[in-house]
Amino acid sequence: MATNNAINKVITATPTANAVPTWDGNANLSSDNFLPGFTSTASAAGTTTLTVNSNQYQLITGATTQTVVLPDATTCVLGTSFVIINESTGNLTIRDNTPTTLVVLATKSIIKYTLIANGTAAGTWKIGEDTLITNQQNFTTATTSTYTPTAGTAFIIVEMTGGGGGSGGSATPGVASNASMSGAGGPGGYLKFMMTAAQIGASLAYTVGAGGGGGAVGSNGTAGSATTFGSWSAGGGGAGLVGSAYAASGVKSGSSAGTNSTSTGTVIFNFRCIAAQSVFFQAGSNWIFIGSQGGTNPLSFSYNLDSPYYLIALVSNSGTVNGYNTPVGYGYGGYSVAGFGNTTIAGVAGFRGAIFVTEYIYV
Repeated sequence: MATNNAINKVITATPTANAVPTWDGNANLSSDNFLPGFTSTASAAGTTTLTVNSNQYQLITGATTQTVVLPDATTCVLGTSFVIINESTGNLTIRDNTPTTLVVLATKSIIKYTLIANGTAAGTWKIGEDTLITNQQNFTTATTSTYTPTAGTAFIIVEMTGGGGGSGGSATPGVASNASMSGAGGPGGYLKFMMTAAQIGASLAYTVGAGGGGGAVGSNGTAGSATTFGSWSAGGGGAGLVGSAYAASGVKSGSSAGTNSTSTGTVIFNFRCIAAQSVFFQAGSNWIFIGSQGGTNPLSFSYNLDSPYYLIALVSNSGTVNGYNTPVGYGYGGYSVAGFGNTTIAGVAGFRGAIFVTEYIYV
């Protein structure tokens, strides 16, 4: 005969281990903790459709986009809720059951939906007041404009860099068996900081600094322009120096970033970088050139991680030397250049700065 194990258990409205719970006089049910179900799904540019039987916590991992569709609201009781966490590196699109897009959730964001009307399949889902989502506003064109925070933004984290400096040009030839090598341009200064909604206000003016121009033959490069965000400023990279007069060997220092200025908010990182020096010399019948790829910072780097570039050439030849592996990112300085055997070469421009604003929004 079947046995009802509950017969031997205490029935109580007070949370007690191994007891059978019951409602109190006000129809409330108490517990030390409620343990909702948890499901983890790897993003695959596909769709995850929830049902009334789905776990409350839905974690999306992986490295691409994904869509999550909320259940048919007519199958759910009012108060049904889901907490959706996007740990994937791609955006997460959340839709109701029609399906209509409710929100596009950026990476590292979490949102809670609670059902407050279930007369249709779409239903009405209320976003939890304690929900935190992120939004990105990026400014990567050399221009002056205004940043306006998204409604509900509680605080922002900003990363920005000034424009990189251009490298100098080589000197005018003097002796056919000699050479001239210029200095590389400095990178833009780098700042990372946090500002609250009160510190931002309704809006902030910003300027993305332009990269400096490469120097003509016999001339220095041009410094990059500063990038500003409100009263914060990331200095432009210094101008690369013109190559020394033609000689059998030489060393040319790279330039550094301009000065950064901090303002109201919390500084996370504040530093300036410098471009490596350039060297050339004769070794027997060969030229040895060791050039700088230009200064970099956390928002700019070259494919070869800013290592120097090398060239070996016969002293009896003529030619030019310049960097390789096109840099990527923002705020990098122009690479050093060299001319040898009565040959000249102009410097290379630095790259413009950028501003990346991550908004943290309570909805």
